[in-house]
Amino acid sequence: MAALAIPGLPFFMLIVLAVSALFILLAMRRSPHVLIWRMRWLLGILVLGYAYNLPGEALLASAGEWSPSREGLTHGAGQAFRLLIMLAWLDILVLSLAGESLLTGLYALARPLARIGLSPDRLALRLGLTLRAIERLERGTGNLRRLSEAPPDPGLPTSIRLVDHRAGVVDTLVLGTALLAVLLLFAGSWPNA
Repeated sequence: MAALAIPGLPFFMLIVLAVSALFILLAMRRSPHVLIWRMRWLLGILVLGYAYNLPGEALLASAGEWSPSREGLTHGAGQAFRLLIMLAWLDILVLSLAGESLLTGLYALARPLARIGLSPDRLALRLGLTLRAIERLERGTGNLRRLSEAPPDPGLPTSIRLVDHRAGVVDTLVLGTALLAVLLLFAGSWPNA
């Protein structure tokens, strides 16, 4: 829902989200600059893509049509800022979870797929085994070579335990409020018919 809401938020709310995400990441002892460094190429391409594709006043008049537009740079920087905010909150809300909690959430989201014949149990098991295999790899360079040289039996678990957490009143209220906020945000941006 945040991915739907963040593009429509005013700049002041984006600043509030960015500052709060920064403080939360620092309190969790996570490095926000690492996230930015890993995303540098995507962010740069995003800004340059907007800069050279949106029409507007040339940034460098002497470069003529080879110059990026001011409007494109402004819009591209805004989109890059929104993307960084979404990724920071993704890091806070999802990536900081333990593997079992993440699998339990994915399993709960996949339960409705059982109605069309897909097995949420198998999906959770495969994702769990994949996460465990990835956790066993060392971080750094040469991971693919180490993976190909690994013994055929990497000692992965034969079962995965999921703990079912029922949604409480607070969970339902937070989710309902967030959904209502997203709907109101989009309702305000719809043109009147």
